[in-house]
This record gives sequence, structure tokens and C-alpha cells, in this order.
Amino acid sequence: MTANGDRGEPRPQGEDLRVVLGVFADSPDEPRQVRLLSADGQERAVLTGVLAWDEGEGWVRFTADEGGGLAASLTIPVDPATRCTIREDGTMTGTLPGGASWISTPWGNFEDDEDERG
Repeated sequence: MTANGDRGEPRPQGEDLRVVLGVFADSPDEPRQVRLLSADGQERAVLTGVLAWDEGEGWVRFTADEGGGLAASLTIPVDPATRCTIREDGTMTGTLPGGASWISTPWGNFEDDEDERG
């Protein structure tokens, strides 16, 4: 632990939501997982796979399409007050003003976490 009380882990940097979304545009073939959490921390939805995304006026949508007719999507409101971070391992988070949040993890990192949990 360092003198200021942290455990030496790099702190995530605050980013504009458009910068965070640009990571998806720059790596369209990278498998990812996106989780939606309510303001009280309850998981509401999960998408895993190579995610397509598009954005419209006031929203962004992530879509996982298995190619055999099975598809699922998550739509997240875009608010200028959304707080976003990107960690060195590629994990991205966004917290809306009301407290609901989303977390996007590179699929390889998620698989490693699963192995550690047993």
C-alpha cells in the first residue's frame, strides 16, 4: 500500500463517453462482455460476443448477433453527465447521473476472471 492509501493499482482515467465509445469503433472484431447494472448494483442484462454498436440521438445500442437468427441488444442512454473510465486492461465503465451503470470487459479478461473464481 502506498502512502496515500491506495494499493498501487493504476487508477482509471475519466473519459468523455464519446472517447469510450470510440474504443468499440477501433476494435470491431474484439469479443467483449457488456453488463448493465441498476443504481443499486443489481445486474439487469449481459451481452457477450463480438458486439456491433451504433448510436442515435441520445442513445447507443450494443448488439450481439450469433448469425443463426439469434440476436440481442442493449440500449444505453447517452447523457453528457455520464462518468466514464477506461482501465489499462481494456475494461470500460459508464455511470449515468441516476446511478445506473454499464461495464464492458474484453472477453479474454472475463475468461481469466472466471478461471480465478473457479
